[in-house]
Amino acid sequence: MEHEKPYANPDFQLADLREVLPMNRTYLSHFIKSEYGCTFYQFVNRYRIAEAKRLKLAHPELKAEEVAGMCVFSSRNVFTNVFTREEGISPREWYKKQNPA
Repeated sequence: MEHEKPYANPDFQLADLREVLPMNRTYLSHFIKSEYGCTFYQFVNRYRIAEAKRLKLAHPELKAEEVAGMCVFSSRNVFTNVFTREEGISPREWYKKQNPA
């Protein structure tokens, strides 16, 4: 996932992961749930959020809309909602904690 970055494809689906991990859909979904404690959708979004964090730290001038687009979220609102749900704080709050004034 880190090297190939399939999560950067907005159309990335469980079926695409099956090409790399040849398991049936049900087993693969169960495997992700048992090993990572989340759904496939949440699993992919965690990688996208990690990429968003990396981008923002490397390029602080980027706006939330730009980061959202680069991490294939459909909008800034979707990005903010997913980030906040996964991290417990908004992207802005997270960035402020990384760079206290």
